[in-house]
Amino acid sequence: MEKYMDNLEKYADLLTEILLIDKKDLNTASTANQPAWDSIGKLNLVAGVEEVFSIELETEDIMNFNSYAQGLEILKKYGIDV
Repeated sequence: MEKYMDNLEKYADLLTEILLIDKKDLNTASTANQPAWDSIGKLNLVAGVEEVFSIELETEDIMNFNSYAQGLEILKKYGIDV
């Protein structure tokens, strides 16, 4: 269970730091409601996710990484427990 929280916390920390999202708003965060989640923000977020979780996202996953929830599903696809 501890690993689960660690990965979830790492993911949450990435979003709050890179996209300047308040933790209370994470569950609903998306490109539609977060101004910092633009093309540059997404590239920074992808780079952060790849570095923190030691994975390389496929192009399709990068294109679909448009919300907090989608990011969780993408991490699960790569075997990351979140």
